Amino acid sequence: MRKFGINFVNLIFGILMVILGIWFVAGNTEVLTKVLFIILGIVIIAANITPLVYAIRDKNLLEIIYKSILVIFGIVFMFWHNTAILVIVGILFILLPVITIILSDNKRDELMIQLPSIILGIVIIIIGPATIGKILFVALGVVAIVFGLLSILSSFYRQEIIKSNE
Repeated sequence: MRKFGINFVNLIFGILMVILGIWFVAGNTEVLTKVLFIILGIVIIAANITPLVYAIRDKNLLEIIYKSILVIFGIVFMFWHNTAILVIVGILFILLPVITIILSDNKRDELMIQLPSIILGIVIIIIGPATIGKILFVALGVVAIVFGLLSILSSFYRQEIIKSNE
């Protein structure tokens, strides 16, 4: 038997997603970019600190240099994120995977792993950071709005099975 009711968690999540989506679509790209780069910088630093510590412990000079560059890169992302930095980012998204491929024993598999980063670097350089930012925010905003609306709709309907004692 189907029963109508309200799932408040889905309702609140859906409303927040719609608000976030509207903010992404209609919001100030400059503010969104600052927030995005702070988050991205934190993620880059967090992802490379532990491998840097292991590289220092193992005294692997190339890995120390590579991971140090990425940690510095994460710090730069957080505080200096203008167009010139984004072009440098595009170049790094190409160079660092190429270095990883060169250092890898299995170059073919590593190429397949690193290919998305290389493509992203090329796209950043060709299209331009501002255009990519706006396209990214609009796309994420539309997705957030759709998920939010679906969540709101699902919050008003839930299916329960009621067993009768017949």
